[in-house]
This record gives sequence, structure tokens and C-alpha cells, in this order.
Amino acid sequence: MGARSSSPGVRASTAATPLSKLPPRVRDASPEQTVREIERAAWRRSFGALLFALACWEVFLRIDSVILAAATKAWLFPLLGLALTSDGVVLGGAAGAAVVATVGTVRARRLRRVGFPSVVAVAIAFEYALVAYHHRDGRVDWRVLAALALGALVWSIADRLHARRRATAASASSAPALSTPARHRSPRRLAMLAFLATAAFALALTRPDVFYAILKRDSALGRVLGHGLAAFPPALAAAPPPAPLPQLPARMALGRASVVLLSIDALRADALTPYGASPDRSPRLAALARDALVFTDAYTQSPNSAPSMATVLTGLYPYQHRVRTNRLPLLDARPRLPETLAAAGYATAAFVTNPTFGEPFQFERGFATYRYVRATLGPDGLVRDSNDPQVIEHALAWTRVHRDGPLFLWIHLMAPHSPYIPPDDLRPDLARERGPWFNVWNMQAPEAQLAARRTSFDHDVYAAAYAAEVASADRLTGRLLDGLAAAGVLDDAHVIVLADHGEAFGESDVFGHGRSLDRAETRVPLLWRLPRARRAATITTTVQLADLTPTLLDLLGIAVADARDGRDVAGLVLGDAGEDEGFAFTEGRYLHSMGVRGLLYGGRTRSHTLWIDAGYPYTSAFDRAADPDERVRRRADASDPLYARVAPLARAAQAALAAPAPAVVLDQEQRERLRALGYAQ
Repeated sequence: MGARSSSPGVRASTAATPLSKLPPRVRDASPEQTVREIERAAWRRSFGALLFALACWEVFLRIDSVILAAATKAWLFPLLGLALTSDGVVLGGAAGAAVVATVGTVRARRLRRVGFPSVVAVAIAFEYALVAYHHRDGRVDWRVLAALALGALVWSIADRLHARRRATAASASSAPALSTPARHRSPRRLAMLAFLATAAFALALTRPDVFYAILKRDSALGRVLGHGLAAFPPALAAAPPPAPLPQLPARMALGRASVVLLSIDALRADALTPYGASPDRSPRLAALARDALVFTDAYTQSPNSAPSMATVLTGLYPYQHRVRTNRLPLLDARPRLPETLAAAGYATAAFVTNPTFGEPFQFERGFATYRYVRATLGPDGLVRDSNDPQVIEHALAWTRVHRDGPLFLWIHLMAPHSPYIPPDDLRPDLARERGPWFNVWNMQAPEAQLAARRTSFDHDVYAAAYAAEVASADRLTGRLLDGLAAAGVLDDAHVIVLADHGEAFGESDVFGHGRSLDRAETRVPLLWRLPRARRAATITTTVQLADLTPTLLDLLGIAVADARDGRDVAGLVLGDAGEDEGFAFTEGRYLHSMGVRGLLYGGRTRSHTLWIDAGYPYTSAFDRAADPDERVRRRADASDPLYARVAPLARAAQAALAAPAPAVVLDQEQRERLRALGYAQ
């Protein structure tokens, strides 16, 4: 150490700081003590800079996650660039301080001329690639990386030239100085930054949602961990195969009857009167519910339209039929519900409005008549629900032709899917200062405004617009029911009304759908009116949309040999069997979400919920008996009572990711309609 203190390394950097401006503890110290003080300061600076960078990135992500009022997020890119550059500079400073503490001041100065610009450039490139890869359709633009490399080279050359000029000036000066760089003169400033960063980070962690979001990689730290684990996804803990769920078949089938399936896109259960909404919110559906079975705890298998309705038509989980997100074709060869009914002598037809059920996606198999009615795109590029009334009229016209025999009719309505633009007579009366009016789901779309052009998010505006869309869907449902009654079909038919998924309005820091397993997105309304209104009841057993096909076939008395993932609850429908805990399995998030090739899997019963994250070693549970809204999350492990049932499904679903997803070719018009709904960028 003595040799190091008397080496030219200490003397060679004496031109930086005059003696009179040095802190007393450094000015009066021996060279050996000075070196140790420099190294200790470097470590402190490195630690503080790392904390500050982490806090800055977390704050930026938090702000970005709640900025929903911009018609386009293009203006965020300069802010993003500034944030990435600042973080890169801070991280580069932290790395430089660590190098000083490790190899000494002289060697660190030699390395700094090339190393510091390189570290900054690498940090910016890494964070840029991280953000780009976070998006499912994201692409890393190599030109950006090349520009960063060129900038680092120019910076390095400029720094070398500056160092030479400074050395020349120092050699001409006679002022005595020690080897402490000028940036070491402000330890209090660094301490204050470290304190503020630590305090901000600690305060953020006091919020349970932020704490668990960080643990679950919805953060800078979490995404880094997630990317690191992407190459080595953790294996799910082994669990013995669970006992099969008890089937609840009917004692006696009801026999052949027509089936009308109405699916309403993005309809939250609690937006309807039978599920607690105000009586005037959905009067026609409320009237239907009074003569029907109301399933209060029904769940979709995916908070996305295509996987959800593929499950309804097949009775299979998404990893089985392989439609695991939108824009994928349904190619599974096993018999679908319309095929089975057609073979039993049913007339089959479908009239749909969602472009994910359009011609390229092959949902039409088994339907003798299948019609996708395209939506109208407004001048703002957003979808209007003008095609919903059309499919009602097409469906009623078809019904009048086929009313003499049993029929299976599927109608899918887009209201109340975003962008929440209801018919003019249902638009909420909002003050001009309240806004905006645009697509909360697809931020790339131009703004469609209701009143004055606004740029601030207003939760009440969205809630009012969504409620108006629900009212539109309810009115269309009434038109359909009236037409079926006039055709003499309604009374003797199974009428099933459900949603493909829900819609989030800030729950779990999410807006829209397709992004979480929260009940706002995964709980769906399910109303089932039996022929001649045979039974009306409220059923609290947990059910899933996969249960619909096996249950319906049992009630119709149609036997099939193919196994289904859903269970037969016909006995529950008819009152032949008592209620039990039930079960629902759901998978959430897109493939490659958060940079990890894996999904979040959830299992629910009436009293318990378990989430398993296949891309990060984290499992959480909710006590639904005490916490029905699933807001108090706790850590769980393989000893959880639901783990043995959910883990085998999660393992099978993860293994299915190894197979390439089925491909589909879209033309420009199809891409535009999907983009207008947020299904494509």
C-alpha cells in the first residue's frame, strides 16, 4: 500500500484541485489516507448513483403507465430518450466510480476516456432494446444502436482531445494540488441524492401494488430480472396429478331445443343490473335474468376475444386449441360445438362483428351460414359500432327462415369494446371541460373527441362513455329478443348471454383488457335462460366458459366421445346437484410479455385464487372468502391447496409454447381494422 501511495498515480493527478478548496480531512491526510478516502468515496458514489438510476427509471415507468390521455404517444419519445440518456449517464458514472475504487485513480482515468462513453452508450442501448422488446410486436432498430456506437466514438475522441488540452494547461500552472478530482468535492450532494432516491424507492414500496409489481417484473428491476430469466425459465414445482373435478351431469336431458348464443365484447359483469349495477343500466338484460340462471362467478379462459370464444366453441383451454392471443387462426381438428350440433340435425349460423373472427381466422367451420360484418371506420380512424345493428337484423332474417327446426345461432356484438363511441342518442351529457374522448385501448389512434379537445385523463368520462356503450348493447339485446319472440323461437330455446372478457378501469394499474388476470378483465357475465324458463336461480359456484360446451351437449342429450377441458355442470343448471367450489383456469398476458416467454396462469374456486407466473419464480394467492375483490395478495408456494390443480395445467401450457404459433396472412384492410381496435400496431 505504501508503494501505491507514493506512486506517480497520486502525483500525476495533482493538477485538478487547489489545496485551499479541498476538505480538511483530505487536505491534511497522508497520500495513503487520500487514496483510501478516494476509494471509499467512489464506492459511495457508485452505490448512490445506482439507487438514483433505479429510482429515476421507476418514476418514469410509473408516469408512463398512467399517461393515457394523449391521442398519440409520439411526444413521449423525446422524453424517453432523455430518460434513457440520463439513466445511462448515471449508470456510467456508477460504473466509473466502481472502477476507481477497484483499480485506482490513474488507471481509471486512462480507462475513462474510452470506457465511460462506451458504458453510457451500452446502458442506453440496453435500455432501448429492453423497452422495444417489451412490446410483443416490438422491433429493435439497429440504426439506433449504430448511432449510439458512433456517438460513443465521437464522445471518446472529444474527451481525449479535452484531456490533452487540460494536461497542457496544468503543466503551465504552478498551483499545488492533490490528486482528488473536482467531482469529489460534493459528498453531501451525492449523499442527498442517494437519500432522496432511497426514500422515493422506499415510499413506492409501501404501496402493495407497486411492491408486488416490482417483484413480478412490471418494473425496471423486474424486467431486467425477467430478461435474465428468459433464457432459463424456472421449472414449476412438481405436483401430483390432481383428482379430476367431479362432473355434475343432468339426471335427464331436456332434449332437442334451439340454442341462441349472444356474446358481448368487453362487457364487465358488474356493469349489468343483475350483477349490482343500477337498475336503469341494462333493463333488457335484467328482465332476461329474472327468468334465467345467473352465474355470479364465471370466468373466461383468456382476457382476449379470439382465445375466449375459441374456448366457448370447443370446450378446450387456449393451450389446447392453440389460439392463445388475437390474430391467430383456429385450426384445431377436434369437433366444435356447431359441427356437433349440425351433425345432430341443427341449422347453424353465426353473425359476428369482431375482426378477429373474420375470414382469415377460420372460426366458421361447422356453421352453414357464417357472416362477418365489417365495422365502419370513422374519419378519426376509430371503429364505430354501426355493424352491431346489422348483425342483429341478419340474424333475425336467418331465424325467420329456419325457425321450424332446431337451430344454433351465434351473434357477437362489439359494443361496449373501446373506443367507447355509443350512438348519438346515448352519449353522456358532459361539460365541455370534461374530456377526452378517444380510444383508451389503442394509443396510436388519432383522438376522437366528444367535446373540447382535451389532453388529460378523466376516469369519469371513460366510465360514462363505457356505460353508454353498455346501454347500447342492452338495447341491441332487447331488439334480438323481441325478434326471436316474434319468430316464435325464443320461448323454446336456450338463450345464453355471456362476455368474452371484461374491461379494466384502473384495477391493477391496467386499462382495457388482455393485460392481467384481474377479475375486472377475467370475470364475465353469464346468463342462461332455459327453454320455457324452466328454472331461474342465482348460482355462486365458480364456472368457466370452457364448461359451456359439455354442459349444453348434456342438456340437449347429445353424446360425444371427445374429451373436453371444461366440466359438465348440467346438474347444477337444472338443480339436480348441489353447488360446490367449482373451478376456473385462466391464462393472461401475451406471449413474450415483459420480455419472458411465458404467461401468467390462474386458478379460481369460490373461496380461493392462485396465480402462477411461469416467467418468474413468483406465486400469489387470494383468500376470496375474506377478500372477494382479490386486492390483498400474499405469497404462496407448492403447499397451496390449489397448486396441485393449477400447476399441471400451467406446465402443459408452458410446454405448448414450444410449438410455433399458427400463422395467418392479413391484407392491409384487415390490418387496419384490427389496428383500430388495438389488436395490431
